[in-house]
Amino acid sequence: MKTLTLLLLVFGASACGPTVVWYGRSPDRCKLAKVIETKNKQYLNLDQKRGQYYDGIAFEGLVFSPDSQHLAYPARQDQRWAVVADGVRSPFWDGIGQVLFRPDSKELVYVALRDSRWHVVRGADDGPGYEELVADSLRFSPDGKHLAFAFQRGKSVHVVLNGEAQGANDAIGKLRFSPDSKRLVYPARRGKSTYLVVGDWTSPPHDAIAEFAFSPQDERVAYLAQQDQHWFAVADGVAGADFEAAEGLTFSPDGKHLVYVGRKDGKDRVVFGDTEGKAYDQIMAASLIFGPDGSLTYVARQEDQSLVVSKDQESPLYDQVTELVASPGRESYGYIAFDNDQARVIINGQPGHTHNWVGDLVFSPDGKRFAYLAKTRNSMRVFHDQGSVRFDVVVQGSLVFSDDSQHLAFLAGNRKTKRAHIYMDGSIKKSI
Repeated sequence: MKTLTLLLLVFGASACGPTVVWYGRSPDRCKLAKVIETKNKQYLNLDQKRGQYYDGIAFEGLVFSPDSQHLAYPARQDQRWAVVADGVRSPFWDGIGQVLFRPDSKELVYVALRDSRWHVVRGADDGPGYEELVADSLRFSPDGKHLAFAFQRGKSVHVVLNGEAQGANDAIGKLRFSPDSKRLVYPARRGKSTYLVVGDWTSPPHDAIAEFAFSPQDERVAYLAQQDQHWFAVADGVAGADFEAAEGLTFSPDGKHLVYVGRKDGKDRVVFGDTEGKAYDQIMAASLIFGPDGSLTYVARQEDQSLVVSKDQESPLYDQVTELVASPGRESYGYIAFDNDQARVIINGQPGHTHNWVGDLVFSPDGKRFAYLAKTRNSMRVFHDQGSVRFDVVVQGSLVFSDDSQHLAFLAGNRKTKRAHIYMDGSIKKSI
C-alpha cells in the first residue's frame, strides 16, 4: 500500500492508462487488492484477477475477512448499490452502509437502505427496517455468537442485541463485547446523567464516563467517571481517589490491580492499585507498558524534557522520547531518544549510536533481536542486533522479522536503477 506509493514518489515514476485509485493488502499481507478506474468504470483487481466493472466502488467500505480468505465491498451500478462478496453480487439496494465479517470469517453482515428504511442483512434475512441506524455500530462478539447494533427512533437511541431491542437512551457510546463474549458493554446517556451498561448491570449515574476496561480474566470491569468536576476510577462498584483528570485505564497482567494516570495539583502520576507513583509534569498514558513481572515502563515529561521510567528507575533527560515499544513477550523494551539534534535507540536502558534521524524500531517475536532505520546525509541504514546495511532508500514501516526470529526482511530501493527490492538478511529476494 503506502510502500509502493512512497517508492514511486522517490523514483519519480509515472503511469498512463487505467488508474489505480486504491490498493491494500489482506490481514495476512498475502493478497493484494486494487480498485482500478478506466473509461469512467471501476473494477476490483485481486491478485491480478479482474472483477466485474461497476460505475463505482466504495473502497472505504472494502473489507477482508479476518482469515484473509474472503473480500467484500459496496459497488454502484445505475444509481443503485450492492455488496460484492468473493465476486458474487447481492441484490441491489438504495444504499450500503457498514460491511462486517464475523470473527471466524464464515458470515458476512451488512447495512443496506431500501425505501428510506435501513436493514441489517444476514444472508437471505433482511431483518426489520429502521429509520436510522447508528453509523458503524455493528459488532460481533469475539466468539461470533452475538451481534449488536444501535438504531435511533425519534430522539431515542436503542441497542439491539441478538435481534432484541434494549431500553431507550438519549445517546450511547461505542459498543464493545467483553473478551469472553458474555457481556455487551457501552456508555449510555439518559437526561443529564451517564451510565455504563455491562450486560444486565447498569452503573450508578455519573456526569460523564471516559474509559472502561476488562481485566485479563474477564472477571472485572472498571471505568473512569466524572462527578462534580472530579475524575475517579470505579472497580467492582468501589470508587477510587479523586483527580483533576484521569486517562489510560488498564489492569495489571494478573488482573489484581487497576492502573491509570491521574492528575492532581497540576501534576501527573501513575496510580497502581491504591498506590500513587512519583508526580511529573506530564505522563504519556498511551505509553504505559507492563513487563512480564508486572512492572511498569512509561514516558514522562519534566521541565520541558522527556524521560523513561522503568521499574521506578528514571532514564537521563532527553529533548524528546518517541516510539516506546516492548517486545511481543515484553521481556525487552526500547525507545528512540532525541537530544541536541541527534537521535539514538535505547534498548533495555542501553544507548546505541547517535544518528541524524532514527525510526521504525521493531523487535523479533522472541524478543531477543531488534532492528531500526537511521538516516545519514545521503542514505539510509538498517541497523539490527548483528550489524547494519546501507541503502539509498528504505521504506518506513517495512521492517519485519520472521516468525522464528531468525530472519529480517524489508523493502529498499536504488536511485540509479530506479528499482525496489525485497531484502532478507541483507540479500535481494525479490525485485519490484
